Order: sequence, then C-alpha cells, then structure tokens
Amino acid sequence: MDLTWSPRYKLTLRRELVDGVRQPIPPEEIPKRIPRMNQLSDLVWHTWTGTTKEPGAFRYYAIQGIINKPTKPLMKEIFQARRGTTDVPWSKRLTFDLNSDEGKALFACPNGIAVNWLLIHHATVLGKREPRVTIFNEKGTNNLGENFCMVWDLIPEKQKGSFGKVEKEPKTKRGGPESTPSSSSSVGGL
Repeated sequence: MDLTWSPRYKLTLRRELVDGVRQPIPPEEIPKRIPRMNQLSDLVWHTWTGTTKEPGAFRYYAIQGIINKPTKPLMKEIFQARRGTTDVPWSKRLTFDLNSDEGKALFACPNGIAVNWLLIHHATVLGKREPRVTIFNEKGTNNLGENFCMVWDLIPEKQKGSFGKVEKEPKTKRGGPESTPSSSSSVGGL
C-alpha cells in the first residue's frame, strides 16, 4: 500500500468501466472529483493551526511506519551505507541536513516532498527554515517487523540546535572522502 500520493495523482492511475471497457478518467474530470484539501501537507497544516495560537512555532514533522516503494529502499540504502545494517534504532539514528546527498535524497523522496510542500505553501508564516531529517528503524514496534521513521526538524533560520548530530561524509586519513560505495554521492539516484 502506498499512502503518500495525493488524490489527484491516484485518480490519474484509476481506470473506470465505460461501455464494458476500462478507461482512464479524462483529465478534465479529475479536478471535479477531488477535495480542495488534497495534500498531506494541507492536512498537517490545518490540524496544526486548529490546535495552536502560534502557527509559526511549527518545528517537528514526524512520519512513522514508512512503507512506500521509493522511500523505504532509499532509507535501507542509507542505513546499509552508514551503519552496515538496516537495524538502526533511535539510539543509533542518523541525522542529515540538506548539504548532504542523503539529506537531499530524503527531502526529494515522497515522504520528504510533504515537508517540502508545507515549507513552500506556508513560507510567509513559517519563515526561512533549515531542515534536518533524522531517520531510524524501530524493529518490532509494528506488525511488519520494521518501522521506518523520519523526524524532520524544521529549524528556524535564526535558531540553531537539533536533537540529532548531523552526519558528516566519511574521511580518509588524508582528509578526503573515501572512495567506497558507502560514501558515493549516488544515494537515492542523486
């Protein structure tokens, strides 16, 4: 099951029975069939603003139980490259900023795009942010045996600090990046 795509996108994939033949929904019909609020970021924002008097104080965006096809393999690749295993509990979590290839890849994956949309659509209230993402896999906390999680720390530009130490590129003894596959910049297709 893939839970991160918008209703608009899902309707482009849907086929309906017309005169006994399955056909795609005509593009001009799609806007008539979706709710006005159709992005996860819209739902998160409206939930947040409905419960606070300080919308600009929004800081953390947590996603638990990640199962979509693009994000989960990306996270597995990062865990394997950085920790040598996909069993990475909170105590061994990885944190990346957008200066790293991993951070860029996670920000561009379907789960990261929701954070992207939130920052873009509500920039006037939230101001400039410096996102960091912390990833971990709490095995055994759900029925799937794995529980891939992301916690986005949307640090206001004027405020520093995060609950995770930002991962650095591995260095060789001479101070340059290692030339091993685990430190290549091909994570997630970047």
